[in-house]
Amino acid sequence: MKRLDRRSLTFLVVALALSFVGVTAPGRSLISGVTFGGEYQTQYEVNTFPVLMWQTLSITIEHVSDGSINIYIMDKNNFDLWLKGKEHTTYFESGTINKEYSAAYRVPLDGTYYVVIQNANSNQQTIVNFNIVSGGPYVPFVIPAVVLYVMSTAWWLRGRHEKREQERLEGEPIAVTTLQSLKKRTRPNGTKRFILLLMREFKNTFSFPIYVIFPVLGILLFGQASRNFISVSSSSSNLSLDMLYYYSARWLLYALSPWFPIVITILTALSITGDMEKGVITNLVTFPIKKHEVITSKFLSLFLVAFSTAGISLLLGFYLNVLRSQLQIPIVFYLVPALVMLILTFLYAAISLLISVLTKRALASALSGIIIFLAWQIFIPNSLSDKTALLLTPQKASEALLFVALAIENPSPYTTQFTFSEAVFAFTWMLALTLSCLIASFLIFQKKQF
Repeated sequence: MKRLDRRSLTFLVVALALSFVGVTAPGRSLISGVTFGGEYQTQYEVNTFPVLMWQTLSITIEHVSDGSINIYIMDKNNFDLWLKGKEHTTYFESGTINKEYSAAYRVPLDGTYYVVIQNANSNQQTIVNFNIVSGGPYVPFVIPAVVLYVMSTAWWLRGRHEKREQERLEGEPIAVTTLQSLKKRTRPNGTKRFILLLMREFKNTFSFPIYVIFPVLGILLFGQASRNFISVSSSSSNLSLDMLYYYSARWLLYALSPWFPIVITILTALSITGDMEKGVITNLVTFPIKKHEVITSKFLSLFLVAFSTAGISLLLGFYLNVLRSQLQIPIVFYLVPALVMLILTFLYAAISLLISVLTKRALASALSGIIIFLAWQIFIPNSLSDKTALLLTPQKASEALLFVALAIENPSPYTTQFTFSEAVFAFTWMLALTLSCLIASFLIFQKKQF
């Protein structure tokens, strides 16, 4: 593929991921009615809406009878001041309304917003029917997507008009330039040899088309963290502080499904099976390199890059959203999910590695991994009801590890749904399966002829 075509495709794929996250941003709808004044003691109605930055709060008053109302939009601090009758600031104020009315307010930042409908005359009974909708495109993702679509089109048009031959991306130049020094040594040092091989794999990881996948993964996980923030914020008023912390930590892990294992299996297929298809592995074995060093370097480079991409995207995305919502979640509820995420990354990478060495085509390897992980993550758990059987799925196993680990430092009744023995069982099978897949992959790769 020509250089300009690669750039165009890169921008297009990243733009599609941004568009997906931006367009599918979560929202909420509320249709209700309330009676103020008279024999009713209520003088105001308040509803909370967790909203992402630049999304819209749309308010429609469908009916107002025998009175008038005021509508305010505030954050929590100003709502508390308003309740106490102190000086406060409103993001939006409608003025007096005594008939059908509609308005839309675009919020400036992520957070939980309070929509207050107040009876304008406390001595008069007023009946109000209203509809409030929050949501809309997540503009911080949509705007970059539009820019990338334009850039992708520009590069594609430029490529169509250029006739000169572009260099083709192959694994051979990377292998030769990085490892050439090994042929100059009659007895290459084992550590030096492995470091050079690992450097080669890191360079190959950031070559086309693999480098396209990492920003896509980061965007999808960042968007999933934002959606999960909405779920946590929506429940914040109904949960105790401890339960809110545990919900936040659990949603961090839930954000990994289903994108994370699927992306790992695609990356592994491109790196290992793809290199075998292109003959890169055959070129590598002409150097004084052992087969187990080849597969070890590939596994480590993919694991480190995948884990760092997922960790940064999820933790940073969730932290920024939580920080803006002023939930003030302790750092341990970020660190423990990160450690559980490390175990899951090892597990997914080991299974993907075994699938790659068993198949001869990158497409077959990727499709096999996608089917296996989708079944394991979604279809099988939905068909099981036994708790022990569910612990054999990654989602429940990681949840057991998470809650029991958090209970050691922060005991809570919420963690009693998992026992210490269940967490040990979950960790044992995850570790056993990871090691079994790694050992099997090494043995099979060692016997392959290149």
